[in-house]
Amino acid sequence: MDTSINLPLRVIKLGGSLLTWREVAERWRAWLARQSPAANLLVVGGGGLADALRAVDVVHRLPPAESHELAIAAMSVTSRLFCRLAPGTPRLARVDDFAAWRRDPGSPAVFDIGALWETGPWRERFAALEPSWDVTSDSLAAALAVAIEAEELTLLKSTDPPPGATLAELAAAGYVDRFFPRAAAGLTVRLVNLRGCD
Repeated sequence: MDTSINLPLRVIKLGGSLLTWREVAERWRAWLARQSPAANLLVVGGGGLADALRAVDVVHRLPPAESHELAIAAMSVTSRLFCRLAPGTPRLARVDDFAAWRRDPGSPAVFDIGALWETGPWRERFAALEPSWDVTSDSLAAALAVAIEAEELTLLKSTDPPPGATLAELAAAGYVDRFFPRAAAGLTVRLVNLRGCD
């Protein structure tokens, strides 16, 4: 059954810092149960793995494109990890996986950017992103939302955003990455403190 034409697309980015929280899978499910019906595609941030790569880069000064690709590769590890923490969540790691899910998005799925980055079609869709530490999983999730024409992008974070801030102000405050205002231009963006949700 093709349900994709009836469900709006929602890209959800789960902050990597949430992976060290014991309640992350339970809170994720509880939050999702309260949302309006949608085809939900989850992107898992790099968290501590990306931070470790950034620290290595400070010492060794890798070429920007190389450190960028290593950080994206780390997101494949965190994608696999989240699927272990939330059993039954499918992980889309091949072009065919995404195509099949899009035809029948019956359950939320993890979009493994780290794995799909290696495939030509998806690498091309993210080509506008700068290979630098100004681009994190926030901007990658935004680029994905643009590429698949999602109706909404939701960022699940560990803290509340500064009240009333614009995307540019959020970037300046470090709540999102510096490239995010450009990556998310034209998108409907929601910011959620998952730790603060009942």
